[in-house]
Amino acid sequence: MSVIRTNLMQFMKSTVLPDLVLGGLERARGISYPHGLIGRRNFPVPCPRRGGVLVIAAHPDDEVLGLGFTLMKHRTDGDEVTVAFTTNGGGNWRGDRSSQDALAARRYLEACESLGVIGISPQNILSLGFPDAGLRRYMPEAAKDIALLISAHRPKTLYVHAIEGGHRDHDVTSFLVQCVGPRLGVENLYEWAEYNREAPLARPLVNIRFPADPYVADHPFWRTSCTEAERSLKEKMLTKYVSQAALIRNYPFDQEVLRRANPIHLMSRLKYFTNLSGTTLRYLRASTLCDVSSAQLH
Repeated sequence: MSVIRTNLMQFMKSTVLPDLVLGGLERARGISYPHGLIGRRNFPVPCPRRGGVLVIAAHPDDEVLGLGFTLMKHRTDGDEVTVAFTTNGGGNWRGDRSSQDALAARRYLEACESLGVIGISPQNILSLGFPDAGLRRYMPEAAKDIALLISAHRPKTLYVHAIEGGHRDHDVTSFLVQCVGPRLGVENLYEWAEYNREAPLARPLVNIRFPADPYVADHPFWRTSCTEAERSLKEKMLTKYVSQAALIRNYPFDQEVLRRANPIHLMSRLKYFTNLSGTTLRYLRASTLCDVSSAQLH
């Protein structure tokens, strides 16, 4: 029996069947694109301001953990900052719809309160609303939304997670943005390190860093310095994320690491850092509506 179970698990991991089944469950429970997505907020933006700063993060709190000091500096410089979350931060096929809606709404409200500390208006805070921990099941739809978002804002600077193996939603968000952004003329594309396979969040982090990437050599980065006042302000922002307090306390508030994104070998890097099977990734590639060159994907 154990051999059968092991073989079955290996088969499931090597196919797209689990994601197809879960996607079907989500749609059966009303989580359908676009209007049924749990936590979808302020999208599309009717009259966006162009030329500002756009941040695309997977979940509410990622933007402050990885980019808080940078956002403060942009606000001090008078830049218009828009933050968009690809997932709802809490809702998916598990549980009943009402509890999932409540959790997603809570995460969005926490984001508004957190970013409001540095003067980012709720109208500049968006959620695409895709299921938490399941963004990869909606890559074509998410790619379409990200393209619309970038086209509408035409940001002078765009920030996103790195592909680093910490959370699949982070990696898929980064993959999609790095596919779509350069094709839409985004030149100033930057990525931040958060937690990853070399710096896991299962225990208190001491040193935030990008993990070794076998596909991109000599990738320079920098650490964002902060004053004591800025550190206190970031801590104040993070205290607004009450629902994430248990995880946030493992994260150092005084560290941020960034680098210019290098959008090459994206599919290979996604496979390496997420451990998704080749079969799954081939399916994702075939179903994703990113118009990217083969040089970018391989």
